[in-house]
Amino acid sequence: MTTEVSQNPSSTNDEKVPKIFSRKGRLGRLSFAAWYGLVGSIFALLIFPILFRCLSSNSFHNHHPDFTYNLIFPIIIFFIFGIILFYLYTVLSIKRVHDCNQSGWMVLLSFIPIVNILFSIYLYCAAGTSEANQYGNVRETKAWEKYLGWFYIVVLPLFSLVFTGVIFFLSDDQRYILLTHVITFYFHYLEIFYF
Repeated sequence: MTTEVSQNPSSTNDEKVPKIFSRKGRLGRLSFAAWYGLVGSIFALLIFPILFRCLSSNSFHNHHPDFTYNLIFPIIIFFIFGIILFYLYTVLSIKRVHDCNQSGWMVLLSFIPIVNILFSIYLYCAAGTSEANQYGNVRETKAWEKYLGWFYIVVLPLFSLVFTGVIFFLSDDQRYILLTHVITFYFHYLEIFYF
């Protein structure tokens, strides 16, 4: 009888700790930013090489009759990746809304034009409840989630703005040289990880 009592709390504790990609549980602001950005980055690194491979193929540039046939595999891959990405983004958004003690159905606002922009701001800015709510206990934000979350919230947009500003103020020749270096770096990435 004591073994049953000792086993039950551990099993209930395991059920109380939600998996990151399940609908149950909560996700704080920095954890949400970290996971949302990480998922998007991983999928971008997986999808862009396939897109590059399709667009750089001879059949694409020469309007070869086999071009449509050659696109079947990439379209299937994009479709599968799109479904997975949609699911992951939806689940992360539901967990974030749960942190604010709101129903997961609120995520449907992300499908309404213009409202989806305001909803995204809400997801990143709204403070979650400081104590347990109807969706579970407060989930502790891990250290790596804090660093990565701040990176995706502050550093990456700031870098994008600076890079865009630098390109805007450069002459045409300097802009061409800078973009050539960026594209060359990306091609090296493609050669290492894809070809």
